[in-house]
Amino acid sequence: MAHPSRSQISRPMLFACFLGGAGLTSTACTAGTPPQATVTVTAAPSDAVSPSAGAPLSQSATSTDGTTAEPEQPSDAPAALSALVASGKTALGKVPGDVTGIEAQIAGKFWEVTVFSSEGVEQEMRVNSDGTQVVSGPTKERTNSIEARRYRSLIDSAKLDYAQAAEAITQAAPQAAIGELSLDSWRGTTTWESEVREGTRTREIYVDAATGKIIKNELD
Repeated sequence: MAHPSRSQISRPMLFACFLGGAGLTSTACTAGTPPQATVTVTAAPSDAVSPSAGAPLSQSATSTDGTTAEPEQPSDAPAALSALVASGKTALGKVPGDVTGIEAQIAGKFWEVTVFSSEGVEQEMRVNSDGTQVVSGPTKERTNSIEARRYRSLIDSAKLDYAQAAEAITQAAPQAAIGELSLDSWRGTTTWESEVREGTRTREIYVDAATGKIIKNELD
């Protein structure tokens, strides 16, 4: 079969064949058949960047329900726990007995510690922020016989002291710092009752003073 000479091939046909070698798929480059070029288009890479698994904690994350979660902040719980436990030991060095309450005062500038003394008298004192020194007190509180019996009953039924209760609370809320801890009774159970700080939020955690079990853990 005779092939068409170069002069018989039109310029458009030559151009189409040239494009076919440059990445286009040509269906025909023969004489008498118009070239039908099929162009394969590859989408340009998206400008969007997928979130990195190692994104900093300071970035907010969006949960599945569409709300934006607050970034997790570094916790001061370990330092607060250490200072609270130290403040109780320092107070007991001044007044032998049992710690029945510890509360952070004036934005954590000092601890107010309550001790029920071995003589059956409730005494309060202020301990500095790191728990190492009594800065005022001890001051005797007025305790009538009914109150004294109640305190003694709570202390006798508690198997956990204030330090053990604080440890249990911190384990239940690792990012929280204890601001208040007191020995009391809740629904007939002797408990260590606490208020803890989680950033700007406050949580109530109660510990069974006999078993160490968390019996209440709620945000205010």
